[in-house]
Amino acid sequence: WKRLDEPAKPAAIERCGPLPLSNPCASSVRVDANNPLGLPTQEFEATHDRLEVRADPSLVAAVRGAKRLGDKLRACDETFDGWVRLADEQGWVCRAPIAMGRGPALLPSSGATALQDALASRDLASTPGRQMFEVLHGGGIEVYREPARDALRLGSRSVGEFILAETQSYHGWVRLADDEGWVPAFGDGGERLLLVVRPDELQLAAPAQLSGPGSAAPDDAEGSAHAATIAEAAKVQAEAAAREDAARRGALRALEAAVGASSAIWCASLEMARSCGVA
Repeated sequence: WKRLDEPAKPAAIERCGPLPLSNPCASSVRVDANNPLGLPTQEFEATHDRLEVRADPSLVAAVRGAKRLGDKLRACDETFDGWVRLADEQGWVCRAPIAMGRGPALLPSSGATALQDALASRDLASTPGRQMFEVLHGGGIEVYREPARDALRLGSRSVGEFILAETQSYHGWVRLADDEGWVPAFGDGGERLLLVVRPDELQLAAPAQLSGPGSAAPDDAEGSAHAATIAEAAKVQAEAAAREDAARRGALRALEAAVGASSAIWCASLEMARSCGVA
């Protein structure tokens, strides 16, 4: 206690020289922040006089800047209707000719064919929103936390199951809706694991699927109604599966958090986890 009454000794001050006004690592930090998963990037070149950079992938989102004719930009992923997420700055740019009303707004430096071969959905969707896929692989597909096969495995999807995706990367992965993880669209040998499912394609295929040997083909109204039913059922199934998986993950996190707690809390967490399908 006597030391508290002793006067404090002044700390030594040493000259360190002039400090830089800017942080030399600031630019690399910003780049990593815009692409935290380190996704492979795709280079594009602007082909219009002015391309607006939006805060979100929408024509009504706030404008953050612009790209000029001939400007080069890098993207790390894109939506299914053609909005690319910039890797070197925050923002989105639309490459779809549908939204621009003219030719393609962005041309890939690697060529259009190489870009299409790398995407899970080769053709741009005519409307914004989530894209539905059907699992083709007989053994199902794995769901990972990050778009890499050595990442943490979150679960799996069975053959014939429908999934909903938000964006796609340039190395053949799709990000599931509601942050449920990532799944590969191609196998190690290049075989396709996911099939794009569009409502308009269902409407065209429905009459052929309904008609069989010795049966008359249904009229257009019946075929369209059945196609709409199929599309709605697939959407409901995919959303229900996503909700169930989210509930299982939430129950598992609660169970892990209850480790070391009282026996009553642990038993309650264990019962909830079992009810959500956690083995």
